[in-house]
Amino acid sequence: MSEHIRSVFILFTVLLLSSLPDISQAQEAQGSAADALLQAAIADSVQRREGQEDLRFAFRSTTQVTGEDFPITYTYDPAKTGKERWNLISPSAQDDAKMREKILKSLYKSDEVPEGSDKTPLDAPDTSLLVHDIHNLIGDTAHYAREDDKEMVFAFTPRQGQAGFEAGDNEADSKEKQEKKGKPDRLSRYLSGEVTIDKAAKRFVRVRIYAKQSFKPAAVAKIKVLEISMRLAPLWDGGPLAQVEQNSHIKGKALFKKFDETSHTVNSDFKRR
Repeated sequence: MSEHIRSVFILFTVLLLSSLPDISQAQEAQGSAADALLQAAIADSVQRREGQEDLRFAFRSTTQVTGEDFPITYTYDPAKTGKERWNLISPSAQDDAKMREKILKSLYKSDEVPEGSDKTPLDAPDTSLLVHDIHNLIGDTAHYAREDDKEMVFAFTPRQGQAGFEAGDNEADSKEKQEKKGKPDRLSRYLSGEVTIDKAAKRFVRVRIYAKQSFKPAAVAKIKVLEISMRLAPLWDGGPLAQVEQNSHIKGKALFKKFDETSHTVNSDFKRR
């Protein structure tokens, strides 16, 4: 190769390399933008709850479970008292009287606060649907996973309260409950999570909790599939975020019996009380 050609080749190579994008800078910029979006979404969820600590609301819920002939549909109204708060629409007594009584008993119990219980107002049937503190769920482990034109997904390692949204520490929490906050529990060690953020609204829209592989939570039980997906949305315009839809799938074996169950729940008709 002549000196002239060599010089031209070297110059061309330098120009080519200098024109390539700086991948490290691009990744850093992407990371900064992702972190800014995550922090904005967390701030949005907190701001929506400010000044509404005593919020109560009525709602309607419908759940369809695999293998069940009838959906479970009921309404709940905290403005009423006792058992009058509940209206079980389906199944009716004609559909399945025994199943209806079993469901009613479970609903009534969920609204009770036994003496000595560590249940708080945040554990009520209505307020338990709210996103109290999503940061307590994702902790500081959330990191960028992927995105499209409208949404960005972050992966995280679930903490205590992995299938829901516990509130941050408050005076109503028991000492034991406060000590557990932020620490992985027995189940969460097997789980992974994802949160999805709407880029334009800068708001959380979905949470997914799942097991990457099968695991044994107990000696007599093995879980092959475990996945819970929740869609989040404001109760009303400017209102706090709540779980408006949930899909779950659990498959495995316990006490030598196999099970494979899916369920789909829709919560709607929210009315402030």
